[in-house]
Amino acid sequence: MTTPGGEATLTSAAAVDVGAGAAYTAFTADFDIDPAQVPSGAVTPPDDGTLATISLTTFNPEGTVTVTGLDGALCADVDYADDEKAVTGTIAADLP
Repeated sequence: MTTPGGEATLTSAAAVDVGAGAAYTAFTADFDIDPAQVPSGAVTPPDDGTLATISLTTFNPEGTVTVTGLDGALCADVDYADDEKAVTGTIAADLP
């Protein structure tokens, strides 16, 4: 992962679902994630740690979200469809 502070190799991951699968939060980090912090969604990195958090809200989920880049923006390819709607394309969100 590229951050304003440099490169970080993310070696740990955890995730939690909220609302019986209506929303998901994924965490990946360059430190060991404390499993006790994951259910609350309040994973706190150490002062020298790097943490990436990806939050997704889904309804009737059928599809994929693939993170394709982190360099000034979080980029993800989305392929989602259900009986009422479909989303296909790329999302890019600037990182502060």
